[in-house]
Amino acid sequence: MAHPERYLELPGEALTDVRRLAQEAAGSVHQPLAEAKNIESYLRSHYAYSLELPGSESSDPIQNFLFNRRKGPCSYFASAMAVMLRLRGIPCRIAAGYAHGEWNEPARQYLIRQKDAHAWVEVYDPALGWVPFDPTPAEPQISAGARPWTVSLRQYWDYLTLEWERLVIQYDLYAQLRALEGLRHSSDQTGRELARWWGKYFQPWRKIPASPDAADASGGFFSTRARSALPAGIFGLAALSGFFLFKRRRAPSDSDRDLITDYRRFLRRMAQSGCPKAPSETAWEYAARLDDERPEQAAQAWDITQRYYRCRFAWKGTLS
Repeated sequence: MAHPERYLELPGEALTDVRRLAQEAAGSVHQPLAEAKNIESYLRSHYAYSLELPGSESSDPIQNFLFNRRKGPCSYFASAMAVMLRLRGIPCRIAAGYAHGEWNEPARQYLIRQKDAHAWVEVYDPALGWVPFDPTPAEPQISAGARPWTVSLRQYWDYLTLEWERLVIQYDLYAQLRALEGLRHSSDQTGRELARWWGKYFQPWRKIPASPDAADASGGFFSTRARSALPAGIFGLAALSGFFLFKRRRAPSDSDRDLITDYRRFLRRMAQSGCPKAPSETAWEYAARLDDERPEQAAQAWDITQRYYRCRFAWKGTLS
């Protein structure tokens, strides 16, 4: 690991109480991963998850979280665990990304939303590399009691939104033809699901016909013809909404695309020359490693990495 001292840095203020708590939470074990596991369990069992933030800023947010509020979002838990580990002399870092996700049956894939953003801690082990730990307690599932028909409708809406993004925004002609073919085959099934839902919740005194022919004969609201037209109507509404959203959408600039392409090309060249970027490395960590392994290319690496960060993350700092 290049520059291990970077993963042991601590705030300048005194952390006597946090150090004492870290020792208590780590227990009597003397192995870094075991200590990390104990600290992870301690935070998960003694503190509560909450999206509620303090009403005013604190001069020492870690101590305020650990000894006063005792609740907070995942970033509070990850920051507290990282400080406690570093006080124990264990190199670690905070990682951020997305967790959980929701399986969407019509789309046959997991959907990752902004609410799935998450932060956790990674501890460095010389033999295993970066080992993840998640000190945040499980988040309560607010939608656990939702009715099945509301979940189904939301999933179909998400599916139509995904299809609009893929078929219209991304301009993939082959995908458009394939999805329209799939829509034609699935329209009757979608109509039957909506008919069953309507009959169950809005027409409890009427039975759902056993077959499409019986439905037409009964003159019910959801005849075969109506069931076939429903998905097209929903898709048309989604397409109309998407059209106005698309008109307001700002595509990435050509300079942004060029910069991202240049950075990927830089990574390919470095990999071909025998110095690839590890999957667990951030762009900043990779540039720092090149300082040691390829000093003649370090200036180029810092320059392109800094411009890449500014393009992708609207970052305004300076890498060094």
